[in-house]
Amino acid sequence: HKSVLNNDFRQENVSFNYDNNEHGIVCEGSGEGLMSFVKYPIEAITAEAPANWGAGYLTAGQVDKSMAYSLRALELNPNLATAHYNLGLAFYRKNDLEQAILAFSNVTRIHPHNAQARHNLATMLDEAGQTELAIQEYNQALALKPDMPKTNYNLALALYTIGKYDESYEALKRAIEQGVDIDPRFEQALIKKLPSDKE
Repeated sequence: HKSVLNNDFRQENVSFNYDNNEHGIVCEGSGEGLMSFVKYPIEAITAEAPANWGAGYLTAGQVDKSMAYSLRALELNPNLATAHYNLGLAFYRKNDLEQAILAFSNVTRIHPHNAQARHNLATMLDEAGQTELAIQEYNQALALKPDMPKTNYNLALALYTIGKYDESYEALKRAIEQGVDIDPRFEQALIKKLPSDKE
């Protein structure tokens, strides 16, 4: 059962940038001119092309078109992490957490060292009420990239939800040190749960 506190105070949840040196070029911009892509025979292209167009359509807010191109990319290359990433974001925007979690699980399977993908997966697991799994993913993201303030903050909230107040406080302190804006109500609620020597 999710704590209302968690939903009230969670930071900006999901990153829309795929952060990986091998792949992950995404289209930026308004999406104008995207339809020029269809002039080329789809059989003649690599999986990266429809994945990039899927990212462009997602940026332009055209979620259904983005999903179609991401799925086409995955037909061409089932292990293309960027296509799974974009598909996960599209499902997330459609409030389909189950499919979004599946997509981001695929990203972390293909690229286990992508900290941002692990953060996104953790956030979606957390929103789906799978707090223990979310905590594991937040911790894995932070093991890869410790300077992720929103990840530390969301970890603090998740730990609070399951009553691990000392660990929650440590994660919150890291988030504050890293410059994240926190909701003071959460900090006050957490401090009240701590032994008096930590207040």
